[in-house]
Amino acid sequence: MRSEKKSAQKNERGTTAKAASKRKLYSEAMRYADISNPEHSFERSFALLKEGADAGDPKCLNALGSYYEHGIGVRADEKLAFECYRRASELGHDQATYNLGTCYYSGTGTRRNSARAFQCFEMASEKGFPEAIHMVGYCYRHGIGREQNAKLGYQLEKKAAALGVTEGQFSLGVCLSKGEGVRQNKKAALEWFLKAARKGHDEACFNVAYYYEHGIGAVRNLKTAAKWYQRSLQNGNEDAGDALLRLENSPKEAA
Repeated sequence: MRSEKKSAQKNERGTTAKAASKRKLYSEAMRYADISNPEHSFERSFALLKEGADAGDPKCLNALGSYYEHGIGVRADEKLAFECYRRASELGHDQATYNLGTCYYSGTGTRRNSARAFQCFEMASEKGFPEAIHMVGYCYRHGIGREQNAKLGYQLEKKAAALGVTEGQFSLGVCLSKGEGVRQNKKAALEWFLKAARKGHDEACFNVAYYYEHGIGAVRNLKTAAKWYQRSLQNGNEDAGDALLRLENSPKEAA
């Protein structure tokens, strides 16, 4: 019995040591990925993540998937990204399950499959992953991989928005603006667009500007409208440039 007990203790120590080693690899990889670090190197970060992934660490696998997907420290390879997310998801990594869903949704490294995308989003959402909650809501709103259900979609977007998900905040604004799954409320819509806009969401910035330009949900204010159109343009929304030109050529507000 003593020898069995010692063997069990030894195995437990060995497992703990391996786990600690994997955590160290991930931590070191993130240190090298930090651009403020004088030793910053995405290539070194990638190598450490690869070592951790080969050892079966889900955090390293998920991060490695992101590196492959976006070409960080290595040539982009969507198929390898998909495989990393899949392996990490099987090991119970919630964010990897969400990332796997986005691959199925967009056809990144695999064929598009709305049903599988929804399944992945739902699995991650059930474990409380905020962005997945938004995507489940989005799928219900648009009937993606699941029968359309505007009311349930709204409720899930509301939950994601409360958790601070920028896309969820923007989507909640859309629901309130259109009366999608909820009674239309332009003033409340503007409030949620503002929350997303302050985080740099270009479409939210545009909507805030449009609301102020036309006095929707707020007092008409062309200066405020111009400010938000400018921010939308800076964040990549080219339509905001046309809107700014329109404002410049419109009659000025009375002082």
